[in-house]
Amino acid sequence: MLQSKQVEIDGETFEFREPTIEAMLPVLKKLGNDDQRMEVQVDILKLVVFKNGEPVGDQIGISKMSKFAPHALSVCGMGDDESV
Repeated sequence: MLQSKQVEIDGETFEFREPTIEAMLPVLKKLGNDDQRMEVQVDILKLVVFKNGEPVGDQIGISKMSKFAPHALSVCGMGDDESV
């Protein structure tokens, strides 16, 4: 019922898993606040990025964020599926 997809980034395979509505509620409440845009993106990465079955979104360096964010947003139904 929930979406997921495998993506290779810099030679490593990551799984992006769609979070449940309940898990996303705190993040969704922040969406209307432009001042919290970066925080929202980080929160989404924490919820959706996995490697070897373990959550790793909190371990992504800022230099890699642009590679992960489109896939994370896509699996949440917030991005452009055709661009990733």
